[in-house]
Amino acid sequence: MSESFRLISVEVKAHQVLHLSFADGAKWNVDLSKVIAKHPSLAALADPVIFKRAKVGEWSDTVTWGTDDLELAADNLRAMALEQSSRETSAGKATS
Repeated sequence: MSESFRLISVEVKAHQVLHLSFADGAKWNVDLSKVIAKHPSLAALADPVIFKRAKVGEWSDTVTWGTDDLELAADNLRAMALEQSSRETSAGKATS
């Protein structure tokens, strides 16, 4: 597995926001609120008590909330975080 997709740690920063640390040294915040709202299979993550259970999966390639039904792949999370970061940077430049 590529180091860029191997998770070292996951921390809940706010409701529906995770801070991810990857083996290649990258660290990203990712807001999952839109994904949770869009996908009924993730609806349980709207509950703050459940969301706070986030942890790195057994093979370090997922974030899990304790079941296979509530699991997101590290590569998808990294892509979402990068996209969100790019949007924030673009918005900052547009308003500067």
